[in-house]
Amino acid sequence: MTQALVRPQPQASRLALATGMPDDRIELIRQIAAPSADRLELANFLAYAVARGLDPLAKQVYFIRYVAGKPGSIVVGIDGERATADSTGEYAGSDPPEYEYEKLEPAVPKGGPSLARVTAWRIVQGQKVSATGEARWAEEYPGDGEKGAQYRKRPWNQLAVRAESRALRKLFPRQMGALTAPVAVSQEWREAALVDEGQREQFDREMVAYNSRRYAQIFLGDDEDEGDGVVPPPVAPASDIEQADDDMEERIRESEQREVERQRKQEGLI
Repeated sequence: MTQALVRPQPQASRLALATGMPDDRIELIRQIAAPSADRLELANFLAYAVARGLDPLAKQVYFIRYVAGKPGSIVVGIDGERATADSTGEYAGSDPPEYEYEKLEPAVPKGGPSLARVTAWRIVQGQKVSATGEARWAEEYPGDGEKGAQYRKRPWNQLAVRAESRALRKLFPRQMGALTAPVAVSQEWREAALVDEGQREQFDREMVAYNSRRYAQIFLGDDEDEGDGVVPPPVAPASDIEQADDDMEERIRESEQREVERQRKQEGLI
């Protein structure tokens, strides 16, 4: 009797149920803005983004782990600071950056600037007022590690971003200051993330068993009945299930293709 294998069906994660966000959006946010975050870190990141009104998919805020095995950091990008300023209804944009070039030792990569200066604008009681921020390479460059990678790659942009950020902090001190304040994730979200993490480990074990049994049936002709004849479906996000099935289907297609080629060789067609 052939054993019936039950195809795993996607189910909503606990974090999706707790946050009200669909799993596909949570996964997209993780991929774009927080690829190194574990489930609890992702919950913290989502809580921060929601509380501060920032959109990770618009690249306004990121979760970055600079050193493997060390805690990561939530980083608000310049687009997030601009969006925060714009939410006041008083943001009036900024001028193009100005640069200065001073000979430094060691030299700025790619002949980049030693200083960037940016002026930003705000409407206050009907009047347009400005503030100027400056950023110096000697003070901003974080060093030769991972944190300094973008500075070495784009020295003009990175200094200009830091200068504009300083200008925005002068113009919008309360709003920009709030971005540095931590956000406490709710107990419900924390518990949901921890449950998801446990289910992920359980799913990995069950998916290995599921794929092993399916492989044996397809390629080894193992059709003996065991127990009630049903392999319980593991619970996992749809993306993981689809990837596992895609991998198995690819292996099936490759096996079929090899068999076709073998028969054609026997018939002298190739």
